[in-house]
Amino acid sequence: MIARRGRRFYVYICFRPNGIPCYIGKGKEGRAFESAQGRNGNKHLSATVRRAGGEIPVVILSDSLLEKEAFALEVQLIKAIGRKPNGPLVNLTDGGEGPAGRVQPAEERAHRGKKSQEAFQRPEVKSKHSASLRRYYSNPEARHALGSSIRRAHAA
Repeated sequence: MIARRGRRFYVYICFRPNGIPCYIGKGKEGRAFESAQGRNGNKHLSATVRRAGGEIPVVILSDSLLEKEAFALEVQLIKAIGRKPNGPLVNLTDGGEGPAGRVQPAEERAHRGKKSQEAFQRPEVKSKHSASLRRYYSNPEARHALGSSIRRAHAA
């Protein structure tokens, strides 16, 4: 499916291994699969992913959306399912906001880069990262989804 201009966002849901939803998100490109591996900045989702062995199921619920449509659907779903303590979701907010297109200030970028370089000096971090990439790219569904996402992005 070729996304119409500007309609490059989607809404996704991550599940615990027992099938209970744990996270609703809005994204584009590979964002859903980053979240399924606990790489979205939400420490509660990261802990859920760790307990599940490094990756959890993710389903894209709706795609080819404008950003405002994706935000609206994200808010509706989070409200319907419920965030902790009133529901199973570990979302930190009610949704509808996010850094799409945010330009990171140079100082913040430099700080994050320095921290990342320091972390990658440790052998256990390198080995964990390599194992995660091998696991991700050995999954045919993940490779297909990533390829499809890239093709859609280039077609837009």
